[in-house]
Amino acid sequence: MTIITPYDNKVALWYHKGQTVAEQNIDQLAQTICRYAPSVSQVFVKTSDGTDWMGKFDNKPGMAINGPADIQRWITTLQKYGLEFHAWAVPRGLNIDGEANILTQTAQVAGVRSLILDVEPYENFFTGGRSAIRPLMSRIRSQIPGAFHIGMAVDPRSTQYAPIFPDEWFPFVNSVLLQLYWVTFQVTPDQALANGYKTWGSYNRPVFPILQGYKAGAAQMDQARTLATSTYKSNGLSWWVLGQMNADDLSAANKYVNGQVGVVAPGADGSTPNYGAAITVSVGGPGYSDGAFPDIH
Repeated sequence: MTIITPYDNKVALWYHKGQTVAEQNIDQLAQTICRYAPSVSQVFVKTSDGTDWMGKFDNKPGMAINGPADIQRWITTLQKYGLEFHAWAVPRGLNIDGEANILTQTAQVAGVRSLILDVEPYENFFTGGRSAIRPLMSRIRSQIPGAFHIGMAVDPRSTQYAPIFPDEWFPFVNSVLLQLYWVTFQVTPDQALANGYKTWGSYNRPVFPILQGYKAGAAQMDQARTLATSTYKSNGLSWWVLGQMNADDLSAANKYVNGQVGVVAPGADGSTPNYGAAITVSVGGPGYSDGAFPDIH
């Protein structure tokens, strides 16, 4: 059975917080994306960490998220540039009610296309243990529409599989996004993807690659994208992470899932299109001519 997800046939970029990017506001960020990577149609924006909105850690008021109103501002602004808003967050599993409340508020904002939970077995990530998962997720799921998509982003290396208790998350998540950071892991793109898909390929949920978009170079980025879409048949992908990706990195990421290069539409990046001067030709006036095509049978 084919499971439809919000990531199908889409390319996304991940965003962390204001001080990690050069742009000063959401408009500027969207314009950068449209200018250098017009194939991108989704932005994954971090909204909370544990029980804290990301605004607590953000030094740019124009981008900080301190609640649902700021999420709506992000959604409205991105929509002007044809970009979807997807939320991502780090659950800790330490304050079930508090974390469930902030994640539920996020998912309930109109225009949030999905919620991605970054679940990793490290300090400052999910440390609540197996017993915290079902209470947390049951509270969230009971307060949002059943069709709302929740994804789970994971470190896909085989050694990091069991420590996050995948079987406990399974009833509540709709897809898995693999953090395939081959440069960081000090392996080749082939090795990173092979290990990740082997580890999570039988989880019975759609699997999508998160590819390393910085310090990798265009050749390896294209190799990883091709492996993901051709060898592992992924019909959606994303790149980590805005702010660390320079113009060359964004240009290297500027390919649709089918491999075609995205083209900047006039004005899509916030610039004013430079159209030629209008010319009016009057019937019978200078520059006017008429005629007819011969009959063709």
